[in-house]
Amino acid sequence: MFVKSLGAAASTLLLASAALTASVASAATVDITSSVGNLDAVGPSGYTSSAFSYGSGQSFSDVFLFTLGSTAHVHLDVATVTSALKGLQFSGIQLTQGASVLPPVGGGLPSFDFGNLQAGQYTLTLSGLASGVAGGSYHIDLMAQPVPEPETVALMLAGLGVMGAVARRRRAH
Repeated sequence: MFVKSLGAAASTLLLASAALTASVASAATVDITSSVGNLDAVGPSGYTSSAFSYGSGQSFSDVFLFTLGSTAHVHLDVATVTSALKGLQFSGIQLTQGASVLPPVGGGLPSFDFGNLQAGQYTLTLSGLASGVAGGSYHIDLMAQPVPEPETVALMLAGLGVMGAVARRRRAH
């Protein structure tokens, strides 16, 4: 009888230990996936995420999914909360479409520009490590600005030319 109850207590202790180990292991890396939706339909101010906070020494890999309905220039701002006790070290900021990795055309942490992206689905991944004693936190601002198509630019230039000709004609009279 004593051996059976000790066995049950030992198995309960092993299960509790395994659960604690699993929760500690899962706390080491945090993965967040946020769906932004159609970025060029969100409005002129774009998309602003909520703040993502991590404990000291905790690594993260956060994924943001968005679509573009038309060709657009995309701008990313990464705002971190830094102090003597808080900080983050980013190890990767990557924008992909399917299997293609799209490099930024300008900027660097904290702001990146991705120019003339075609309509389609995109994945933005931010990864790193909370390096502050009190961890670290950040949020992103993601904005899409439409890129005029060549026909639109040509039509605008033709309109300016006509306006210039009309103005010159009025001066001549």
